[in-house]
Amino acid sequence: MQVVLALAVAGATIEVHAAEPTPTPVAPFRRRGGELALFADSSIASQLTLVGVGLRGGYFLRESVEIGGELQATVLLASPTDPSQRPRAGDPGAAFRIAPMVRWIPLRTETFAAYLLAAVGPQVLGARGGVLGHAVAAPGATIHLGGRVWLDLAIRFSLSFPGGRCRAAFSAPAAPGFCELQFGPQVGLLAAF
Repeated sequence: MQVVLALAVAGATIEVHAAEPTPTPVAPFRRRGGELALFADSSIASQLTLVGVGLRGGYFLRESVEIGGELQATVLLASPTDPSQRPRAGDPGAAFRIAPMVRWIPLRTETFAAYLLAAVGPQVLGARGGVLGHAVAAPGATIHLGGRVWLDLAIRFSLSFPGGRCRAAFSAPAAPGFCELQFGPQVGLLAAF
């Protein structure tokens, strides 16, 4: 009788523990969540090499749809190939950009997410270059590194507009490269919350 009662109590205990739900981790990039990212990018435009750093932040309005903004500072470096095409002393040496953005994440798991980002906003070319428009489109992916930290990898496509005003800011023939479509890699870290 005592053996049967002990087995019944042990079986009930095992069943109770087995019936408890296991906690599921919260999916990243969820509604009412957000992210803050620090990134670096580079591209080669005609006779210029562009190296930039930026800060991006956003809020998820819906599952996998984020709105936010990004700030970016880009240095324009002369490529060493043809000295006659290098920027002149009065040409802009940097671009400062601010842009509202939207990011859509069509594929996400607990460890990986693929996304498409689009942003349009103003940019200032150096001290005397004036204000232009700037558009960015970037397909990318994030890989979970642990905790709230993700590795952010993308290919950024960017364009300064209008083209005539952009070219007028430069005296050297290298301007058309900067004022046309550019693309290059982006790498960064982001924190999802």
